[in-house]
Amino acid sequence: MGAPGWAGSLTAFGATSGTTVTASKPSGLQDGDLLVVALRAQGTISGAVEVTLPSGWVRAGGATGFGDRAMGIFYKPVPVAADEVAASYTFGPGYSSGRAVGAIGILRGVDLTSPEGGHSPYSQTNP
Repeated sequence: MGAPGWAGSLTAFGATSGTTVTASKPSGLQDGDLLVVALRAQGTISGAVEVTLPSGWVRAGGATGFGDRAMGIFYKPVPVAADEVAASYTFGPGYSSGRAVGAIGILRGVDLTSPEGGHSPYSQTNP
């Protein structure tokens, strides 16, 4: 396996209002790829909230809710591309109304058994 790298370019997505934001699945997905999303949202948020993730997605690290903003990097391992039937992924940035921007891309050459290089994924008990 070669060094990890981006397969193609990142695709921007966003929402100017609402409570969710949706990213389309990038084309060219292959077996063993890692889908990666970077997301930033601002809106009406009360307290610390976590971004609601689509099924199979993992928060890469760090708390995601800060006052009226939410942000984070998230990933989804794709061992078999044919099994990845979703055409898009909807994230709930934790606000009652607001806007969000992000980018989605494919990382190729990542060890899917340890995509964070041996570090544990973020959790409330393991920040």
